[in-house]
Amino acid sequence: MFENNTELIYLGTRTGVSKAGEPYNVLLVGNPEKYENYEFFISQGLAIPTLEKNEPIVCEIELSKRGYNLVPSLVAVTKAVVVRNK
Repeated sequence: MFENNTELIYLGTRTGVSKAGEPYNVLLVGNPEKYENYEFFISQGLAIPTLEKNEPIVCEIELSKRGYNLVPSLVAVTKAVVVRNK
């Protein structure tokens, strides 16, 4: 499993319905250093903590192989502990 080593912020969640009629949830995450956004499907049973927009988070990702591709799967999301230097 992997955790991000750069700052990621919570941007929100999005819900939808697939073509097959199945509901799904997506976690929206931003990297403020690279100005990039990422989306991860939220699997059934995965608890996302109550978060405010732009709050720093830590995402735990598991890679699995599907054919010749590596597919990231969201395993856990936690609030990041921000340490400020005085």
